[in-house]
Amino acid sequence: MGGEAVLPDDLIEQILLRFPPNDPARLLWAALVCKHWCHLVFDAGFRRRFLEAHGGALPMLGFLCNITEHDKNEVFTASFVPTSSSCPLRDRFVPTTLELWPHGRGWRALNSRHGRVLLHTLLYEDMHNIMVVWDPITDEPVELPKMPREPNPYYWGWNTAVLCATGGSHGGCGNGVDCHRTPFIVVFVGTMPRRVFVRVYSSEAGAWSEITTSWSFAHDYCLMGKPSALARNMLYFLSSGSMILKYGVTTRKLSEIHLPAAVNPLNVALTVSEDGGLGFAEVVGSRLYLSSSRNAGGPDEDAGWTQSRVIELNRLFSIGVRSTTPKVLGFAAVGAGVIFLRRKDGVFTVDLESEWAMKLDEFSVKFNINKIDNIVPFVSFYTPNLNRHVYR
Repeated sequence: MGGEAVLPDDLIEQILLRFPPNDPARLLWAALVCKHWCHLVFDAGFRRRFLEAHGGALPMLGFLCNITEHDKNEVFTASFVPTSSSCPLRDRFVPTTLELWPHGRGWRALNSRHGRVLLHTLLYEDMHNIMVVWDPITDEPVELPKMPREPNPYYWGWNTAVLCATGGSHGGCGNGVDCHRTPFIVVFVGTMPRRVFVRVYSSEAGAWSEITTSWSFAHDYCLMGKPSALARNMLYFLSSGSMILKYGVTTRKLSEIHLPAAVNPLNVALTVSEDGGLGFAEVVGSRLYLSSSRNAGGPDEDAGWTQSRVIELNRLFSIGVRSTTPKVLGFAAVGAGVIFLRRKDGVFTVDLESEWAMKLDEFSVKFNINKIDNIVPFVSFYTPNLNRHVYR
């Protein structure tokens, strides 16, 4: 018989399922082969099968960098930067769909988890704090309502975290990793003199809760603006004074643990190990120190830390370039983990599994790296059926 041979659908899908998740443009190219392949890629069930085929090993599709403008009341400018040249997501200031405010200027990325980014801006004209949960893939923002004024949520120090509303045993979500269309929550932790309180926003209710947890301390607590860590259903927030505030997502209990006395919290990033445990990364001189918590996640007591690894940074960078102590900008929970470092000669990533350092050349040239406050990685799966208008 004449005519071209046609591959069975199940064979085509088996080919597509083997595409690497960190190179999402390949699925787009496959969808452009013909209408039939396009229908297969955009099928509602293909995304979940693609996620399952890769065992939930989320790739880093990009990151958001917060750039300070100290001459303008410390206004921040947030920018989304794709980490792959083939990533369909655009290099852009955020959020792009909020036409009422300037794109990027004034927005700070606070946290990213489960396919969403939490942004904050302060309109100095009326001291109006605005928080938005933004999906970089679908480009959909959700502006959160104002919190009750009592107690004043922004009085002292505060931090927030966004996560899927369906919590898993290891701090994941009950939807695998397909959270883009599912309910989410935002946990807000505010501090006042010798007091800490928590409110929780629910996307299903569209409102903030009453104070779910309140705790009095014998000392003042001032939370730092660094991204939180989610480990075994516990949220961890860095504070001044080498303390870490711990909040149980399901138990709604607050407690505190301490960093080692010699650790400088200003040059630390909280980390999460492959088995879901809490850790931290610190740079001292030319060495990157990695430590993990001895607490297995059961009791609330402060169990201390174990130094797990020491990486000599000088052997990872160019011999001819010397720098002061690198600044830790962020951590991405990808594989064994990725650390973002800033040196005088640029911004680098350090893969903790391979101990390989890579300079972000284009990024280091485009931005004034000395004004980068921190980096918030965006870790998620991407398939074309999430958002068709991305390709317009």
